[in-house]
Amino acid sequence: MVTSTPRRSSPPRIALVVLGMHRSGTSALAGALGRIGCDLPKDLMPPTAMNEKGFFESSRITALNDEILRAAGRDWASFEAVPADWYASPEARELQVRAGEALVEEFGRSYLFVLKDPRICRLLPFWQKVLEQSGCQTRYVMTHRDPREVAASLQRGTQFSELYNRFHDLRYGAFIWLRHVLEAEAGTRGQPRAHTSYNLLMRSWQQEIGKIGKAIGISWPRSPATSGIAEFLSGGLRHFEQTAASGAPQDWMATTLGIMTRWSISGEDQADHAELDRISDALKQAEPVLAELFHDSQTLRQEQRQVRAEAAQLTALLHTSRAEAESHQVNHATEQSARGAAEQQLVALSAEVEGLRAEAEGHRSNHATEQRARGLAEQRVAGLAAELDKVRAEAENLRLICPDIQERLARALAENADLRATHQGLEEKLERLEEAWLEASQRADSLQSALAQRSQETEDLYRTAAENLDRIAELDAALERATQDNFRLDRRCIRDSRHLEDLTRCLSRIMEESVTARLRQGQSPDLPRQD
Repeated sequence: MVTSTPRRSSPPRIALVVLGMHRSGTSALAGALGRIGCDLPKDLMPPTAMNEKGFFESSRITALNDEILRAAGRDWASFEAVPADWYASPEARELQVRAGEALVEEFGRSYLFVLKDPRICRLLPFWQKVLEQSGCQTRYVMTHRDPREVAASLQRGTQFSELYNRFHDLRYGAFIWLRHVLEAEAGTRGQPRAHTSYNLLMRSWQQEIGKIGKAIGISWPRSPATSGIAEFLSGGLRHFEQTAASGAPQDWMATTLGIMTRWSISGEDQADHAELDRISDALKQAEPVLAELFHDSQTLRQEQRQVRAEAAQLTALLHTSRAEAESHQVNHATEQSARGAAEQQLVALSAEVEGLRAEAEGHRSNHATEQRARGLAEQRVAGLAAELDKVRAEAENLRLICPDIQERLARALAENADLRATHQGLEEKLERLEEAWLEASQRADSLQSALAQRSQETEDLYRTAAENLDRIAELDAALERATQDNFRLDRRCIRDSRHLEDLTRCLSRIMEESVTARLRQGQSPDLPRQD
């Protein structure tokens, strides 16, 4: 009899999804996980000056995420959330098929791999469906960093791109951070996840790696102590560090950062979920207003940059015109000086010619003896006359050129005046734009104060509702007790009625027996007399 050997079941495929807004922090964590045996993508994004040690995320999947966001009408820097109904669209289903193919191309049949891209925070419903269809069990590692450091990093990283107009305002970067953190937290709530931070990972990486493995139930393939993580997680990875002198983040950011920091140190507290939901609901309510404010702010900043660029061009043109005008003035002065010198030379030559002619006339009587001198004098006179004609021609040319130079100088001065007027107008427009920008900022601050007041009023309403619910619960309990007392009284009343009926029947029987007995004895029963 041949016995078949039972087939060993394959271990489950585990996708370790790293969630976080900041690329440096998530890159440090993904790189550390790769060093303890977790598989990284094949098509790794190359390092840059902003992150010399690499990003440890898939270029293919990052490009696909950009395409997904564009299909949903967003990009990675959009403040607005992805519409919930888009995930059920045919386009989303088609992209899910491509995403599954990308997972196979990047990780093959790996049983423990790291999937990391900040865009996944905004696309969790999409990737959760893809990983489920791929037969993967998903574990999440959420890492965070101070929103001010993230905003400064975004501002620097986009300074040479079209996105710089958005992230020039550090508040926009902080709100984008808040959107990523809240959506990632809400989308993974109730699922296996661990919490850490960039600061904790850089300070005590071995403790953090062990804590992450314990929280999500994974035994690392290699020991962290021999993985070379210490050399990898060097201070050179940090480009921005928040200090106490940099100012405090806004209330929503401060509360969320405090909760995430507390979870990273002491573990997740479900009591904080209500506060995170409150902030998320307030952010959703404020989304249209904040989106409009950010759009207006970015439009004003774009116009301001264009005006400054135009002002710089006009200033350069003004300097060029001034230089040309000064050059024309110098040339005009040089030509005037040359003309004066030529006229003086012409006068001197004329005097010399007249002197020579007088001398020749005086020596005419001595023609025989002075013929040779006369010939030489006439040659000298002819040469001087030719030179005189040449000087006269040059003087005439200078006289003709001088009005043209003066006209060009006048035009240059007029253009200079026009440029001054245009420059003044642009400076005034720039001042108006700066005033409009200041007014928009003040309006944003006032709206934020109004939102904070509305949030406080909402909390008061929630508190009043809770008190009312408690009162209702007390009244329900009192009603329940009264109902039970009434039920007991009804039962007692029924019991007493039955007892009374029994007594009545018993008394009736006794009376009947008594009457019967008297009748038998020949006695009439005592009957009531009639008057």
